[in-house]
Amino acid sequence: MAVAAASAAVAAAEATAPALADRLRGILVGAAIADALASPAHWYYDTRALRRDYGVIKDFVKPRADHAGSIMGLSNTGGAGRGSTGGPHIIGDVINHGKRSYWRSGAHYHATLAKGENTLNMQVNRMHVRTMAAAGKYSEDGFLAAYERFMTTPGSHNDAYAESYHRLFFQNRAAGKDLRHCAGDDGHNIASMGGFVMLPPVAALAALRSPGGAAAAAGGAADDIEAAAKAAGEAAGRHVLLTHKSESLRAYAEVYGALVARVLLGVPLRDALQVAGRAVGIDPASLAARDSVPYSTACYIEDSFPWLCFLAAKHGGDAEAALIANVMAGGENAHRGAALGALIGAAQGASAFPARWREGLHDASAIAAEADAFAALAIAPASTKSAEL
Repeated sequence: MAVAAASAAVAAAEATAPALADRLRGILVGAAIADALASPAHWYYDTRALRRDYGVIKDFVKPRADHAGSIMGLSNTGGAGRGSTGGPHIIGDVINHGKRSYWRSGAHYHATLAKGENTLNMQVNRMHVRTMAAAGKYSEDGFLAAYERFMTTPGSHNDAYAESYHRLFFQNRAAGKDLRHCAGDDGHNIASMGGFVMLPPVAALAALRSPGGAAAAAGGAADDIEAAAKAAGEAAGRHVLLTHKSESLRAYAEVYGALVARVLLGVPLRDALQVAGRAVGIDPASLAARDSVPYSTACYIEDSFPWLCFLAAKHGGDAEAALIANVMAGGENAHRGAALGALIGAAQGASAFPARWREGLHDASAIAAEADAFAALAIAPASTKSAEL
């Protein structure tokens, strides 16, 4: 969709649905901000070391070249998890071209990124938004084709690191598997928060294009909202299976997709969090009363999803405070942050994030245009085909 056309469509929609258009934009803008803000601090499990190296991160900072807790040198450049860096190489030869030299002990995972630049997972999310806007719809096969093209094109992104699901997917692809059968599970690293980064736009579009979606968006009955949330959760669950062969992750993705849809459609964030919490056996309201939670800050979904709910429940009314708290908690804060930022954006809109962040993103203009295009797509009737970006 042309930027001017997208902006005009959003402006027209805002005449009748200003809050909805802003919240749709917030899904992408919030994720991009949170991801870029956290990239320097990504996978600092020692928060004292994090404060020593960066202080309290309140604005975009370029990641350092070094990272005391980095295990890049132990990571498998030929597939998932830890293992050989001796080849055959997926990193450098198939994906992340020119970045294999950074896969060494002590190197920062995102040393190649500029201040305010997004990590690979967020770049994939942005790529998918552009793909959907150009096609005027969501398509599983469309995503897979665009994902392969993006990942295997030199210079398509600037990140040094690719987490296990990318490496395993393209290891399978290099072995000749069909795109529909490249998702893998190494039994350890796949059921992780990184898979959530690309889900909010999928969930939002599914909610609004569900049978009750239009009524729900117009302030419909609770039954309409729940039907739309169910459709959103199912869409998120199906989508994550395209790249992650994990039923446990699919189950969490359904809960998260429905959570995003509920707040997008006007359910108060804390109420929506309680519904999500019941589905996974946690009480976000009780967690919010604590200073911290008894869960690891690692990527594994059974820990990272409660952390996401804790941060949203405790700080969700203040977008700035929530994203700073996420960064300074350390661990898997970039992907957790993207999922948190999208959730807060869906609840409060892009305008809830400070202008210095929205304007300070490395690709601020492009992200704003993509957010406009996504909002126009989501608000438009399902039969309306958007033009190319």
